[in-house]
Amino acid sequence: MITVECRAGENLLRVAERCGVTVPNAEFCFEGSCCLCEMEVQGGAVEVGYRADTSGADLIRSCICPVPKGRKIVDVNVLSEDNVWGEGVL
Repeated sequence: MITVECRAGENLLRVAERCGVTVPNAEFCFEGSCCLCEMEVQGGAVEVGYRADTSGADLIRSCICPVPKGRKIVDVNVLSEDNVWGEGVL
């Protein structure tokens, strides 16, 4: 997990890029439609108001999601495909 300082209103995708936590060579749309920027926010999807789906998961589309007011740090959990899907699946 990486903890990074940020400003309220700063774009969460830009915060992740600053930490080096993004999909390499991805061409993000910055409109919330390509879904390449989906990230999990622990307990925070409702707080930021940009939930990516209605299943109850804390997934957000970070390209259109600002850091909420009052937040000065964000914890970014770095996951690899092996962590998510299991070693050798993809």
